[in-house]
Amino acid sequence: MATTEIDPTLGALEVQRLRRENAELKEREQQMSQELAAAYHHLESFTYSISHDLRAPLRVIDSFAQILEDDFGERVDPEERRVIGIIRNGSRKMDQLIVGLLEFSRAGRQPLDLDRIDMTAAAEAAAIEAQALYSGPSPLIEIAELPPISGDATAIRQVWRNLIGNALKYSAKRSQPRIRISGRREDSQAVYQVDDNGAGFDIRYADKLFGVCQRLHRTEEFPGIGIGLAIVQCIVARHGGRIWATGAPDGGACFQFALPLVPVS
Repeated sequence: MATTEIDPTLGALEVQRLRRENAELKEREQQMSQELAAAYHHLESFTYSISHDLRAPLRVIDSFAQILEDDFGERVDPEERRVIGIIRNGSRKMDQLIVGLLEFSRAGRQPLDLDRIDMTAAAEAAAIEAQALYSGPSPLIEIAELPPISGDATAIRQVWRNLIGNALKYSAKRSQPRIRISGRREDSQAVYQVDDNGAGFDIRYADKLFGVCQRLHRTEEFPGIGIGLAIVQCIVARHGGRIWATGAPDGGACFQFALPLVPVS
């Protein structure tokens, strides 16, 4: 908390003025702290409302659409079945979007529990998790020895899981998806790199990659809601780092992120 040093040579009136300013400063800081706590409480309530109140109607819509499809299937013509499919797909996509926005919100608010992280082991574990959700051709994933850092292990594992999952998704149309994960030390930071041989992207639109709900490919080509990379950027920034990407259409992509070797306080 900021305070003003009082010079003993100052007159009594000046000392009183400084003490009054110190008291006012403390009062303002206490008020700001209370306002911040109230705002956090309102945000938590809003998040709870989104998670429960908004998702519930979507589940009802999907459930009744499924009932129509299952119980009246013989009486539903192809066009009606197509419309039911649109309803179900739309409700599921909206539910995924809500879940993604909640994850993005938590990534920016969750306190960081800093500890020493074996980044090689973290990347290997994340690769196993990402492959469990992947259904494309068998990929070749190479993970080099990575420099360790200090950070929040759970959050950093999410970074790896999202980046590797992203690389798998956009390489799934290759007969042999190839992903290479490497890292190096540069001065006071560690730089990590994820290369793939997938669809790539136009470098002119690289600034859109990390925006919420921003996508450079159509959903029909590659599924997703466009929040994973925004979460990655949020987590990396909270660790005092940065992330960037390069690529070319049909030429694969390279995502790199740098984290300080000494964690930010």
